[in-house]
Amino acid sequence: MSLPNWVWLIPFGLFLVFEGIAIFNEKRGDTLSENVWRIFQIRERRGWHWLRWVLAVFMVWLTVHMVAGF
Repeated sequence: MSLPNWVWLIPFGLFLVFEGIAIFNEKRGDTLSENVWRIFQIRERRGWHWLRWVLAVFMVWLTVHMVAGF
């Protein structure tokens, strides 16, 4: 494996460890999805609606990018 592969695998591995810990502990608001919901105010009925569209466009692009290789 080359150095760039390791550079990408190390943060991914750390993410899996920390997300696993966050999923199985009793503390609320520490998983990635809960932080994204808080930052983009997904559960709020007011405020930064355009941020939700930014998140939606990014998620669509990321899905197409990963599945189709664009």
